[in-house]
Amino acid sequence: MSSVALASSNIGRRDQEDILNHARKLYLTNSIRSALVQDLNALSLSTNPDKLAMYKLATKSCTCGSGMVACKVAHHIVAVDGIVACYYKLEDLDKAYVYASLHVILAPEAPEGYLRMAKALRLMDTSQSPATMSRCTWIYHQAIESILTYGNKAHKKLQVLRSLLRKDIISSLPTELRLDIFKNLSHTDVCRCMRVSKAWNEVSRHVDLWKDLKFVKRWASQTTRPFRPGILNDIITRRARNNSTSLAISGMKDFDIDGVKLRTILRVLPRLESLSLRGWHASSPADSPEIRLNAVLCAVLRNASPGLKKLHLGNLLSVEHSDGIDPVFRDWSSEPVMVQGLQELTISGVESSSSLLPGSNFLGRVNLYNIAPWQRLEKLMIQGTAYFLDGASINLSLLVTAMPALKDVSLIYCVSLPPEDGSGARFTTTSWNDLERLVLQWFFVFTPTIGGSIVPQLSPGIRSLELPFTHELFYDYYKSLEDEHFNTYGEPVHTGFERLEHLRLSEYLLCQSGSRHDREMSDALAWLVQLISKSCSSGTLRSLDIPFESNVQGALDQVLVKDDIRTLSCNAFDGHLNTLGLLGREDEAVLAWLDTFPNLTTVGVFPEDTEVGKLMIARLLAKGSMINTIYTNVLTGRYRDDALEMAAKKGIRLIHANRVPEPELEPLPK
Repeated sequence: MSSVALASSNIGRRDQEDILNHARKLYLTNSIRSALVQDLNALSLSTNPDKLAMYKLATKSCTCGSGMVACKVAHHIVAVDGIVACYYKLEDLDKAYVYASLHVILAPEAPEGYLRMAKALRLMDTSQSPATMSRCTWIYHQAIESILTYGNKAHKKLQVLRSLLRKDIISSLPTELRLDIFKNLSHTDVCRCMRVSKAWNEVSRHVDLWKDLKFVKRWASQTTRPFRPGILNDIITRRARNNSTSLAISGMKDFDIDGVKLRTILRVLPRLESLSLRGWHASSPADSPEIRLNAVLCAVLRNASPGLKKLHLGNLLSVEHSDGIDPVFRDWSSEPVMVQGLQELTISGVESSSSLLPGSNFLGRVNLYNIAPWQRLEKLMIQGTAYFLDGASINLSLLVTAMPALKDVSLIYCVSLPPEDGSGARFTTTSWNDLERLVLQWFFVFTPTIGGSIVPQLSPGIRSLELPFTHELFYDYYKSLEDEHFNTYGEPVHTGFERLEHLRLSEYLLCQSGSRHDREMSDALAWLVQLISKSCSSGTLRSLDIPFESNVQGALDQVLVKDDIRTLSCNAFDGHLNTLGLLGREDEAVLAWLDTFPNLTTVGVFPEDTEVGKLMIARLLAKGSMINTIYTNVLTGRYRDDALEMAAKKGIRLIHANRVPEPELEPLPK
């Protein structure tokens, strides 16, 4: 080729490049027709324009001078690709298909032409007929074969083509099975599934997938992101079709949901059975407006479905006003209360030392504790914060009056108030006749007057019990309760538990000692042993979660029927290695005591010393027994890997946890 011809060819290529760049800019600004003209002009630039035959059905060779069906001129391929894109925008699918075919002939090693051909076929046949889908599948197979033969075997579009060839198993399944699969996805993932295909979109909009609504903050920043206008209405009224039975909002502040918006949401959910509301998320901004517990509770009871059974409220601020009555509750007696059959109530993370709920002073003054929502309540959990002065304040006398049907009570980081008349020493009935489960954790008695009315009375029919094992609780308060009851009625409270299944004693301080402490703990243990003796002899007591100490061991050995115990956890014991690096006498005593329970299947090991725990786990894994599950929190790194390997060989589950899970209570036979 002469130097003149070479220079002319270079000038032509530069002109093509300029035209294509201009066409891209026009396309991005939505000037589709102008972009199409520019792409056609770029395509027409060749050394022999008179013989150009690219506008036909691509049955002739490219006239750019290569003399081959395939074309190696990059600008020609780019121009054809731009023409196809323009015809897509202009909705001229026939011409888009023709030029996509031309793209394949000019560059069989490029995946773009095959993808554009298949796209044109799918757009022309909106019904997605089997013939069209079969044709597209054939195109994808041809694309992969051509690229692997003539093109770049590491091309990124190969992965796209392979994904398109995967068989859509979901679409071939019955509707019931598809729903079972989609129910395992979050709502975010279900929304993504809507964009996969028409069949997936149809399944994703099924009303059964939107019965349990859950809104959780998933962004890292502390900025508030209110719902876009209409989004809640679309989800609740269109997708869920007002059939939602569960609603959870984690971070009301983050979604900018106040009392007014909450009332609106609740009014369009006539079948709501479970409601969970959290005022703020862990990453919420500290200076954002607080969400008041009282305002939320008021909105729920006034506007929620009458069939609401479960209510969980968390991270809400409770404020006690100067006159003792929250303005939200003024004249509430004149307002209709919609919720009538609430069965489960959980309030956690209350950041205030003020009173709350029925059983609080300021609600008691407006007779709120006598309203209908609490009469059928069976499960109650109140959890304050870990700060002593921020504990949730409760009055057990009012709780019993307001919630007579309670079967499950958990009071965690709570401050007990005396009766309203201030006569803490006078006996009041602080018990529930149907109580089956009672949990007290860090339960403080914040009153100058000691009396039994400020601790829950222990029912004879209780089945699961967790108490702080401190001499103050047992020796002072429960002894006072017994004395008050005996002085009032001339008989003891009761002679013992008749069907106790699980007992946990927590918060035991091993470091305390002294003659007075030992004497009081001895009296407390004697009282406790008397209470559980009936359950031991009847064989119902099968689970123990206790601190290990020689006095505790000796007291329990008097009444325990060890053949019946299936779960035993030592939640605290003061173990130390000896000078040789072996287990000390206290640790050996724990292992020896465990050996006296022949039918143990679950064990918990939670020593104060990490090294002690490692050696004890190794000893338990080495010996043969019926133990199939071990809970502990002391294993890390290489020690944990070795222990897991040994446990797998023995068929034992080794689980990292801070405590052994409480066994579930089976319904009693009627």
